[in-house]
Amino acid sequence: MYYVYRHIRLDSNEVFYVGVGKQQIYTKNHTERTVYRRAYNRSSRNKLWLDIAKSTNYKVEILFTDMEYDVAIRKEVELILLYGRVSLDSGTLCNLSSGGCNKDYNIGSEWYTDGQNQARVSKGDTPPNGFYKGCSKSTSDTKRGLSNPNFKGWWITPKGVFESSRDAAKALGVSKSTVSAKCLGGVYQYYKGKRYWQDRIEPQYSFINKENFAD
Repeated sequence: MYYVYRHIRLDSNEVFYVGVGKQQIYTKNHTERTVYRRAYNRSSRNKLWLDIAKSTNYKVEILFTDMEYDVAIRKEVELILLYGRVSLDSGTLCNLSSGGCNKDYNIGSEWYTDGQNQARVSKGDTPPNGFYKGCSKSTSDTKRGLSNPNFKGWWITPKGVFESSRDAAKALGVSKSTVSAKCLGGVYQYYKGKRYWQDRIEPQYSFINKENFAD
């Protein structure tokens, strides 16, 4: 099982990191530090995290426990969107990705990226065209995310988190209408020049509207 945690700097009481860890097996003399080892571990952190940890004390909070991996990374993505990232000038987190991209776990899948978007692909399967192994890095492109006036929200799929239905469709190898149906439960249709919404199926994936994070 997996858990979601956050780090809070004590000088400003700001959340500066959100992460996912794998719960360790309980033992007779277990402690919170041994069960939630990754949350307390200072190794394998990025430079911005290390700089903050050197400049101030911080505390660890375990937010959610006993979660399936897919549920945990979805919650991680939501929290990163909520707090925002320093690298994108959108918030306080030193996370370098939008979440759900952790090489520490061997769960039968691998991460691929096209440089901007990321997709999780089961081992042995062929990745989407244009994707290569690895996790996407942060971007300073001011036309992405909330700073893009045409941006609507985040499409959360089994192959990653995408900022457009077009990118999600490309990674999944399906049409934009299929992505819309699976994330939103329906699609927009046009009849006699008028646009209307048509429910199709119960949503299988998720969509996070940018309005949820408006100032």
